[in-house]
Amino acid sequence: MRSTVLLDRSRGDTRLLLPAFFAGVFLLVSSLAQAVTIGIEAEDFQCYGDWIRYGDSSAPVASDEKFLFATNTGAPTDAATGIQIPSAGRYYLWVRATDFPDYQPATRLFNVSVDGQMSASDFGDSGLPDWAWEPGGFFDLQAEVVLIGIHDKTHFYGRCDAVLLTTDSGFTPSGNLGGSSQP
Repeated sequence: MRSTVLLDRSRGDTRLLLPAFFAGVFLLVSSLAQAVTIGIEAEDFQCYGDWIRYGDSSAPVASDEKFLFATNTGAPTDAATGIQIPSAGRYYLWVRATDFPDYQPATRLFNVSVDGQMSASDFGDSGLPDWAWEPGGFFDLQAEVVLIGIHDKTHFYGRCDAVLLTTDSGFTPSGNLGGSSQP
């Protein structure tokens, strides 16, 4: 089990400031505007439901070589995990998914729920040939444990790499969660 990692984005580094125990969650705090960013790798969800954890267990933690995958028969039972929201506020959802624009584009769709509220966005239809962060709207959350769910919509090979919530409305993630181009 990995520990939660608290990072100071205002310094532009990823130095470990405070370890805590909450499997697979990356918590980033910027001291400039007190922005909070929480990311979780999909393969670290507590319950996979009917989704399949795909990838080599020896692959790096911050990697798109591991992700949750819905087969061609779909994933009727959602993947789910609980995360601790450290402070009440408006959180913007980002989901890292992949599309195949040259082969049946926008057919591998899924949705994400946050604290029982379904995102209005579908994920897996970016039109890009690789993993991409897709925006999912915002959620007003309390400081408590909330449930994040991944819901298969098309029963056709949906793929989810990571889910990210941030209070920073101007923040746009890039690259792998926790990777060199992503705090």
